[in-house]
Amino acid sequence: MKYTLLALSVLFSVSSFAVSIGVLPSSLSYASPATTTGQVITITVPAVTPWTITVKPSWVTLSGVPSGTGSGSVTVSAVTVNPSLTSSRSGVITVSFNGGASSTDITVTQTASPATMTLSQYTESVPSTQNGYSVTLTSNADWNATATSTGGWLRFGIAGGTYTLSGLSGTTSITLYVDNNTTGAPRTGTISISAGVTTITLTVTQDDLVATTPYLTVSATDLYFPANHQAGLNYFPLQVNSNTTWNMSVADGSWLNIENSVGTILSGTSLSNDTTLLISTLNDNTTVAARSTTITFTSSTVTLVLNITQEGTGTTTGILNSTNQDEISVYPNPSNGTVNIDSKVPVSIKIYDATGSIICTDIASTAHLIQLPKGVYSLNIDDKITKKLIVE
Repeated sequence: MKYTLLALSVLFSVSSFAVSIGVLPSSLSYASPATTTGQVITITVPAVTPWTITVKPSWVTLSGVPSGTGSGSVTVSAVTVNPSLTSSRSGVITVSFNGGASSTDITVTQTASPATMTLSQYTESVPSTQNGYSVTLTSNADWNATATSTGGWLRFGIAGGTYTLSGLSGTTSITLYVDNNTTGAPRTGTISISAGVTTITLTVTQDDLVATTPYLTVSATDLYFPANHQAGLNYFPLQVNSNTTWNMSVADGSWLNIENSVGTILSGTSLSNDTTLLISTLNDNTTVAARSTTITFTSSTVTLVLNITQEGTGTTTGILNSTNQDEISVYPNPSNGTVNIDSKVPVSIKIYDATGSIICTDIASTAHLIQLPKGVYSLNIDDKITKKLIVE
């Protein structure tokens, strides 16, 4: 009998099993300024697996032991303020396993810090007539502002001003301008001021125009200028207020210059609504006698006459005898905000801003000080002498 021996070979295969690792969450987010409220990283690994946190941003702290064997947790807190007012910042927390054989990254983000901005008021109620107003902004960052209103009736600066404005950190006086409200109902506009990620809002409400009767007014009836022209120094801001079209004609304009925000205004020009006219002489009056002219303002219902006189080289007219410009000193000009007015006799002063609005009236004498914010002003003395003031 024969026997056959069969060799049976058995093949065994060995499978390796991967270590199960989990880290949650995959990202962390914090606000700025920093908060002490932490967020927990949960690390899930087998009991024999060592782990450690090897990398983290300098602006976060870890509460608890930043390493271990087996599952654990670590609390992460943002402890410093993001120095940027415009950009967030980010970093990475790296958790390494088995001595660096593998790792997991967690993204950490902190928002930009908010700017600190305050307004002297956050609501402004204005009448229906065209005029200028101002608010004070204090900010620790550079800022941008936008005026928003239906039809563009609210803007910055004077008539014909802009709808956007920007400025530097610090305290700033912001001038607003509104048109006449002829809609028959109150209306509302906004001024939005932004610095970095922060925005504050000023709400401006304007009354409706109660009366629709045409009107025309001017802020003076008589103007006086010295014989010395003094280019750029002697001018008068005449405010013309109207809710209709009006015409301006000059009897003798050969020695007068008249401007508004657009440019030179000629005799016979038709304008509408409110405007500020800057009136000045073109040259010296070299004659002994004073010279005079008139400007006539005419609307459909009103006629007004402005008398203008320029003193001569003599003193026979007596127009400026009681207030001699040689006896009055205004310095420094330009100035940094403090203006000195020295006069040998008490004089009445009025200070106009660029819109023609009176911002100060007073009686000045020797060493009289006036504090003014940045801008260009007109100083009127005894309703006879006008000087230009520049505050830088």
